[in-house]
Amino acid sequence: MFHDEFRSIIYQVLEYVDGSEILDEIACSGAYQEQDAQLLYKQVIEGIQYLHKQHVTHRDIKPANILV
Repeated sequence: MFHDEFRSIIYQVLEYVDGSEILDEIACSGAYQEQDAQLLYKQVIEGIQYLHKQHVTHRDIKPANILV
């Protein structure tokens, strides 16, 4: 089926987090102010950089999947 060099271990991590999504925040309050959006964007990018350094990939980054 697969050659050994193509085998890898894939983990799916799911955890319940009590909070809201960015998408919900935008729907309720409207768009973020530019300064707030810049800070949030910076934090998301730093989180992704950290995950990549740990060899973790998130395959579905979108406002509905980012919790605040």
